[in-house]
Amino acid sequence: MEQLYSHQRRFYPYLFGGALWFAWLLSLFLGGNNVDMAGQVVGTDYLMFYTAGQTLADGATEDLYDFVAQSERQQAIIGPALEDFFAYINLPFLAWLYVPFSAVPYVWSFVLWSLLGLLILWLCLKGLGKGDAWPLALTFVPVFSTISFGQNAFLSLGLLTAVYLLWRKDQKVAAGLVLALLVYKPQLVLGVGFLWLLNWRQDWKALVAFWAGEVGLIALTATVMPEALAAYAVLTQETLPVLASLEQFPVWHMHHIRGFWQLLFPSLVADGLWLFGNLMALWLFWRLWRGGNHDVEGVRLEARPFWFAWAILITLWTTPHAMVYDWSLLLIPAVLLWEWDGGFRPLLRRLMIVGWLVYLISGPLTAGQLAILPVAVQISPLFFAWALWSLWQQSQSCSLVR
Repeated sequence: MEQLYSHQRRFYPYLFGGALWFAWLLSLFLGGNNVDMAGQVVGTDYLMFYTAGQTLADGATEDLYDFVAQSERQQAIIGPALEDFFAYINLPFLAWLYVPFSAVPYVWSFVLWSLLGLLILWLCLKGLGKGDAWPLALTFVPVFSTISFGQNAFLSLGLLTAVYLLWRKDQKVAAGLVLALLVYKPQLVLGVGFLWLLNWRQDWKALVAFWAGEVGLIALTATVMPEALAAYAVLTQETLPVLASLEQFPVWHMHHIRGFWQLLFPSLVADGLWLFGNLMALWLFWRLWRGGNHDVEGVRLEARPFWFAWAILITLWTTPHAMVYDWSLLLIPAVLLWEWDGGFRPLLRRLMIVGWLVYLISGPLTAGQLAILPVAVQISPLFFAWALWSLWQQSQSCSLVR
C-alpha cells in the first residue's frame, strides 16, 4: 500500500486536495449575496454562529435558542435565497466567542473566522512537532470541511492540543481547566477523562480542576445569561436526543459508529450496538493500559504521546455525535504516534492513504444510497474500526507494552 504513496506520487494529495479547494473557492467567487454558485450559504454552518454572536451583541440572550427569532435573523442576512435553517445548539457561553465576529458583514466575518482557524491548525501542528505538515493537512477532507462549513473543529483541536502540551509538562491544573472549556462539545472529553481516571495517582489534580472548571463555567453562564441556560436545558431534553432524525439534518455527514448503526437500524437497536461497541473499545484500551510498562505512580513522561493519542482515538470511537469536520482531531494521534515511535510509520502511512480516500467519498456515497434506499452503509466508521484494530495490534508490539 505504501507504494501508492511513493516519492513520485506524493503530489497526489495536493493535486486532488487542491482541486477540492479550487472548486469551492471558485464557487464562492461566482456566487453573490452571501451564497455560492450553487445557491448554498457561504460558510454554511457559520451562519448559526454568526447570528448567535449577533444575538448576544444585541443583548437578546433570551433569543439564543428561539428558532423563530434565529431564523428571522438568518433570513435578514441571506435573504430569500436561504431555504434552510441553521440552529445554534452549543452551550450559551460559546456564543460570546462570535460576538466580535458579528460586528463585521457576514462574508468578511466568515473570512476572518477561517483565517483564525487556519492559524490555530498551524499552531497545533507546530506545537505537536510537525508544523511542516500544515500544507498536507489542508488536503484532508475533514480539515477542508471545517473551513468550508465554517465549523469550530479547529477550536476543539486547539483546546485538546493545549491540554496535551500542558499535561505533558505536568501542569495538571491548567490542563484540567483547559479541558473544561471543551464542555461546549462534552463528548470530546471522554477519552482524556478516561485516561486520567486510569492514571488517577498522577492526574487527580487535572480531574479536580476539570470538574471545578465545569462548575465555574455553568455558574458563570447561569449568572450572566440565565434565560439562555434555561432554554439550553430544554433543548437538551427535547431536541438534541432526536436531532439526527429531524428532516433537515444531514445524516450522510454522520461519520461515527453510532451514526453507522442509526443508518441501518431503529434507534433502540442502533444505540444498543453502539454501547456494546463502546464497552469493547474501553476494554481493549484497558487491556493495553494494563500491559503498559508504567512507573509505580503511572505514565512515564516519554510515554505520554502514546497514551494521549489513544485517548483521542477512544474519544472518536465512543462519541455519540461526530460530523465530518470533527475528524480533524485525527491529526493529533497521527502526529503524536508518527513522532513518538518510527515503528508506527508504515502502518500510519497506509492508514493515511486509505483514510484520505474514505473521507473523500464516504459522505457522497452515503447520500447516494439514501436517495434510493431507506438504509445506507457509511464506510468511514468501518475504516475507523479497522484503523483502531490495526493500531491496537501495532501497540502490542511496541516497547511500551509487554
